[in-house]
Amino acid sequence: MFFIMLVFISYAMTRFNRIFIWTSIVLLSIFILYQVPNNDTILAQNGKDIVVKILNSSFAPMTNVHGNQLKISTTYQVNNESLEDDRINGVMKIYSKNGTMVKYSSFPSGFIANKTGTVEFKTTIRDPALSNVIANVTILDVAKKNDLSNTVTTNLTLQGPVTTNTTS
Repeated sequence: MFFIMLVFISYAMTRFNRIFIWTSIVLLSIFILYQVPNNDTILAQNGKDIVVKILNSSFAPMTNVHGNQLKISTTYQVNNESLEDDRINGVMKIYSKNGTMVKYSSFPSGFIANKTGTVEFKTTIRDPALSNVIANVTILDVAKKNDLSNTVTTNLTLQGPVTTNTTS
């Protein structure tokens, strides 16, 4: 269709006056703009059905168990109303500083999406050599096959052990 319009414009340029040429260009522009999908389609294609933001995060030694706990609290907003009240899931991927994935965690059964909400991701890192990690969080469909949100990233450094002063 686009090629036909170009041929028509070329023909018009040789046979008709400038008004006709400008009218053809305007009509062609409208035709092209009409082909652009609406915002809802663009949001879905770009994985922005849900927007995720990090509230806070921590990476600290655990007191009762061997390992270090990584915790990320997030907020989300559902932009696609068809996802509200649906079961969705969230994943947290932990990487070492060299880019190797060291942990993948998600919710066993997912969770119900509200219009807005908070989600807390927690996992235990057992490797004592990991003191700096990168964590990515993404909201997915319940089957964990399709991204529904942006991915948020945070760099975390292991906090020192918690100490308490004792006096005798």
